[in-house]
Amino acid sequence: MAKYDNLKEEVVQVLLNSLPPSQRHMVKACIACAKVKGLKGRRYSKDWMYECILMRYKGPALYRKLRRENILPLPSPQTIQRYIKKLNPAYGFQSTTFELLAKKTAEMPEDERHGKFSHHVNLNYQIQRISIK
Repeated sequence: MAKYDNLKEEVVQVLLNSLPPSQRHMVKACIACAKVKGLKGRRYSKDWMYECILMRYKGPALYRKLRRENILPLPSPQTIQRYIKKLNPAYGFQSTTFELLAKKTAEMPEDERHGKFSHHVNLNYQIQRISIK
C-alpha cells in the first residue's frame, strides 16, 4: 500500500475515469469513507446511494454480509429507508409527459392533432361464426 500513499489527486482522477461508472462510484465512496473516522458522519453520493438501494433489494442477505464485514462502505438500512421515503415513485405516465404533449399539439394544425385512418376498415362480422377454443 505504501506505493499508493503519495498519489496526486490528478493521477487518482485519471485512474477513476478509466473505470466503468458503477465501479467509479464504488471507489469514490471507499475513498470518501476512508477519510471519515468511524461509521457515523459518512456522506454518500446520489449515484452510490442508488447502487446501494439496488443491492439491498436484489440481495438483502448479501448486503448485510458486505456491510457487516466492511467489504464495501454501505449505508445502514435506516439510511436507505430515509432515501427511499424521499423518492417520488411514479406509476404510469408522469404529469410532465402530458404537459409536453400539450405544448407539442398546441403548435400542430387541428387535422394533425388527432390522426386519421387512411383506409376504411370494414368491421362487419357474424357473432355465430366466432368460436372460443
